[in-house]
Amino acid sequence: MLALHGLGAIDNSLAVTKLGHQMLKFPLEPSQARVLLASVARSCTADVLDILALVNDSPIFLDPLDKRDEAGAARAGFSHRDGDHLTLLNVLRSYEAIPKRDAAGRKAWCRARFVNERNLKRAIQARDQMRDICEREGVDWQTRTEGDDSEPVLRCLVEGMFNRCAVWSGGEYRQIVGNSVHSWSSLVPPAPERVR
Repeated sequence: MLALHGLGAIDNSLAVTKLGHQMLKFPLEPSQARVLLASVARSCTADVLDILALVNDSPIFLDPLDKRDEAGAARAGFSHRDGDHLTLLNVLRSYEAIPKRDAAGRKAWCRARFVNERNLKRAIQARDQMRDICEREGVDWQTRTEGDDSEPVLRCLVEGMFNRCAVWSGGEYRQIVGNSVHSWSSLVPPAPERVR
């Protein structure tokens, strides 16, 4: 209940708010529905839909034990200064820049960059379904940020996922609620080089 109240979905008397009713129209976790609705006001709905689809299910990056260093270097190529959500968005945008008709090229691109193409395709399908729902609900999903301006997207993410924010503490990023940030996160500094 506290999380729903923090999202603005319920009021002090536990009644569903107008915002809460809007959130219910989308088949998403409450925090993600809140992020989506925040994106409408900040004109970055296309970016946010991409990100929500990418974080919903299975991991996008492969991490084979025998090629960890190569996989880490490939992930670093997508790294965004503002964190993992925008790093994943970089992956999707790069993948979609390859023409759909070039299936072999897309497959080779994924293999070379340790990206799980099957999971990426699932994310694209989920995103397309969310776009359909937006159209049905009268939400313009085509608005996106200009250039490299990530602030609107970050503000939307904080509005809905405030409980997953991380802070720098004791030489590492730690989630406000929970544990350390995942080891593949772009926020985790690279491991020191091994002495051979």
